[in-house]
Amino acid sequence: MIDRELLELVPHFVAMIVLISFVLGGFRLLLGTPAVWFDPIVSLVIVFLYPFSVRRLGAAPTRWE
Repeated sequence: MIDRELLELVPHFVAMIVLISFVLGGFRLLLGTPAVWFDPIVSLVIVFLYPFSVRRLGAAPTRWE
């Protein structure tokens, strides 16, 4: 059975993926095709900053607190 705390993380992971897609798409519209290393670095920055910012906003799931 799937743990309730694990199910609480699903919307945050979906939001992270959507945020990464929009940010990378925006950069591609503004800058054209960036270098190969650009996408993974921007993705990692978002992945590490998202939980921190959600905690600061007070909307973090119990596993992130």
